[in-house]
Amino acid sequence: MGNIPKESLERLLYFRGEVEKILRDFFESAGEDLDGDSSAIPTDVLEAAEEVVITAEMPGYSRDGIQLEVSRDTILIAGEKGRGAKQEKVKYLCAERGYGRYRRVIPLPTACDTRKIWAGYKNGILTIRIPKISERREASRKVEITWGEP
Repeated sequence: MGNIPKESLERLLYFRGEVEKILRDFFESAGEDLDGDSSAIPTDVLEAAEEVVITAEMPGYSRDGIQLEVSRDTILIAGEKGRGAKQEKVKYLCAERGYGRYRRVIPLPTACDTRKIWAGYKNGILTIRIPKISERREASRKVEITWGEP
């Protein structure tokens, strides 16, 4: 960083941390999440011949810290990750790891059988497998109208 004195850099990093705390406290008290943007859960969506596979990087989440909901055409991944034990009387020189509540809504790229969804979590990776529906319904079709009672 050129010829910036070490003391100035330390003060700048401290100031950055204080501003982040102020913003976090403000948004948490307003009932919103500073960290709750979709980029917080990096995700890949793959379409194979028989299924759609979603993998999401979620390291550090506890078993109760991940929720998964499925609707007809979307998957919602939500989670909460704590910072761990608070360290009193310490000064962070760098704090880049995220914590808090996160959510990600992923549209399904094709018709899937959401009743047969499978999800597993291992080594910080959430994997979701959803079988594709083999019989695609037509976008529209003509219906014969009969006159009178059925």
